[in-house]
Amino acid sequence: MVKRTGNIAVTHLVLCLTLLTVVMSVIQLEMRKDSVVVAQNRKLIRNIKYYERQISEYQQGRRE
Repeated sequence: MVKRTGNIAVTHLVLCLTLLTVVMSVIQLEMRKDSVVVAQNRKLIRNIKYYERQISEYQQGRRE
């Protein structure tokens, strides 16, 4: 009886650790995706500011 309970406990522990590993992997993937999105957003904002400056300079040149 003790051996069977021990096997169940070990199996339970292994399953819990496996599940924890899977959950941690998913969290890491989501964090990587988030950092990629943040980097893309920064690049887009930088490009928008650049084109806003270009348009502003062009409009000022036309007014003169």
